[in-house]
Amino acid sequence: MVARPESKMSRWHGLLRRRRWAAALVALLAVPVVGLVGVGPAVGLDGSRDVTFTTNTGTGFNNFVYSVAIQSNGKIVVGGDFTQFSGSAVSYLIRLNADGTKDTSFTATVNGYVNSIVVQLDNKIVIGGGFTQLNGSAVKYIARLNSDGTPDTAFTASVGSGFNFDVNALALQSDGKILAGGAFTQFQGGGPAYVARLNADGTKDSTFAGNVGSGLNLDVYSIALQSTGKIVIGGAFTQLGSASAKYLVRLNTDGTNDAAFTSALGTGLDSTVYALDAQSNDKVVVGGVFTTLAGTGAGYAARLNSDGSPDTAFLSTIGAGFNSDVYSVVVQPDDEILLGGTYVQLGGTLAGHVVRLNTDGSTDTVFASN
Repeated sequence: MVARPESKMSRWHGLLRRRRWAAALVALLAVPVVGLVGVGPAVGLDGSRDVTFTTNTGTGFNNFVYSVAIQSNGKIVVGGDFTQFSGSAVSYLIRLNADGTKDTSFTATVNGYVNSIVVQLDNKIVIGGGFTQLNGSAVKYIARLNSDGTPDTAFTASVGSGFNFDVNALALQSDGKILAGGAFTQFQGGGPAYVARLNADGTKDSTFAGNVGSGLNLDVYSIALQSTGKIVIGGAFTQLGSASAKYLVRLNTDGTNDAAFTSALGTGLDSTVYALDAQSNDKVVVGGVFTTLAGTGAGYAARLNSDGSPDTAFLSTIGAGFNSDVYSVVVQPDDEILLGGTYVQLGGTLAGHVVRLNTDGSTDTVFASN
């Protein structure tokens, strides 16, 4: 299926919802302390079932999990569109202990779904989504919690009027600045559209905003950082300002368009990018609803070299690719690649919605067998 650009009001139906459960699944698989939460059995890094974790999560969540992040103490922050965990009322956000039990000391609540969670080095928690309240106080689609889950009120004050619509994706820079992408067209009453950068205290990075200009022309779904600090963005957009940017674009560290990256992409992708992540060598793995890259077949997943050119060896290794949409991509610390989606085949072989690829793109058969 090839996705058409989605309207702001319809985007949470169908594709995007399925993308988000896959995102949570892959995020959990990528960390050593947990497995799948609220969607199915928990699994270990080799793909085997973590029975203890599954037992401790009980009946799990009553609706979609969209994002998961891990604090340095192993506690697991989970966000989504759920209102119950193991039969108890919760409000779209929860923290689990490392063993899967509910952390009763964490009492933060929001009034709408949480799409993205990132944990800072100081264990503060940044959340983005479709909410407008945190613990009953006004926020605008983004908030930060202290490490114990209490609201960071100084951050809220700095954010001020915030965004005017949903935040879909967050990424943390090494300098503490926060990148946000989504369905919004304004932050603090002005552009750019669909992408923004906040200073570490929550104020607007005006230099970045000025360099991005008017921004993108449609929603952002994923953001990843390369080791150089360059910013790779995927989504439903086709333009950055007046420049062509077909579903994928790279910004320099100051927010200016990296035109060399776009040039290296050639004719680019033919449809929406829902997920991407960077490997240690700065190659970028992308997933979505696209089927071609630079005029060559790419079955819903592809890899780019660090300069943006297609990694033809990777494409050759995965062959026909997937038979349906890829909604989540996570690169493990060892550079192996987890992909989740609605597909049931990879290269003509059965694959149950989640696969792990070796660094060269070949299937990790041990993971698959478990």
